[in-house]
Amino acid sequence: HISATLKSGCISTNLGDDISGLIVLNPGEQLIYDRQTKAATIKNVDVDKVFAWQEGSLIFQDMTIDKITKILERKYSITIYMNTVKYQKERITAKFGSKDNYEDILKVLGQIVPDFKYKIEDTKVYLY
Repeated sequence: HISATLKSGCISTNLGDDISGLIVLNPGEQLIYDRQTKAATIKNVDVDKVFAWQEGSLIFQDMTIDKITKILERKYSITIYMNTVKYQKERITAKFGSKDNYEDILKVLGQIVPDFKYKIEDTKVYLY
């Protein structure tokens, strides 16, 4: 698949040999093109969420703690050990700016997740 998301302005592209393949994208729309089937779909998206990575922001939308830890590990080159299953059902929606580090994020998680406990040792984080 190939996708393009428009943040501002207006673009058009032609996916066919004639005018019937003309597609116009407006701000907040995303074009998804399947190379194999040659099918194109357009959907409305949250532009801030799509482009958050460019600004260094992290957006968690109804995300599990397990998924969040994987993202934090990749972004901050840390290792997170989850020594408990008590967070399995927790789902988080939050946005963090480019200046927030993993310690800031863990502090916020500690405020919004009941009984969230962690310990940081160098580049290792233990959830318990």
